[in-house]
Amino acid sequence: MSWDNLLKEKEWVQVTYIKANKVYCDVFAMRVDNCWYTKDADGGIVPFDYKVIAWQYPCGPYSSLQEYEDNRFEINVWYFENFIKKEELDEGNDVRYFLDCNYDDEVYIIKPSMEKHIEVLNELYLYKNSGSVLTTDTKTPLKNEDVGSLFVMICEMGTLKDCEYIQIKSYDKAVQEITDRLNGYKDILGK
Repeated sequence: MSWDNLLKEKEWVQVTYIKANKVYCDVFAMRVDNCWYTKDADGGIVPFDYKVIAWQYPCGPYSSLQEYEDNRFEINVWYFENFIKKEELDEGNDVRYFLDCNYDDEVYIIKPSMEKHIEVLNELYLYKNSGSVLTTDTKTPLKNEDVGSLFVMICEMGTLKDCEYIQIKSYDKAVQEITDRLNGYKDILGK
């Protein structure tokens, strides 16, 4: 994101906002003195009561697909940090070792509790692993039926914002991999 491209006051733009824990981008608004305003049904200008988290110029030369993708990624990171239930495993946590994590990986135990969480996690995965949230070439790791289940999410070689790849696997699968690795020593050393 660049501070050079800040919105000028009294300029109509499409805004992305949060209403009832859902992200919407179906409103045009303008900013005046750090407050957002929109038009009501009669065409009058009224304050916009929801938290605006992003904006873009409507159908103009300023909006490229890459800007949309980058903006969507930033929104998804913000949503992940604020709404998805998670526990980050610190650098000294032994579980990280058993998961074959590097010291600069970011590791989370996550529990998506609604379909919106599944959508956000899948879009983060697609953006980091294929460069686009709109790709159809990469299979997403989570389905809507996964709501309420535990998963392990590994951001390889960096934080969520700057990592190279994201792995998402079921908690049970991760536990089984650790168990199999430990049980491998039984075979080596004899039972």
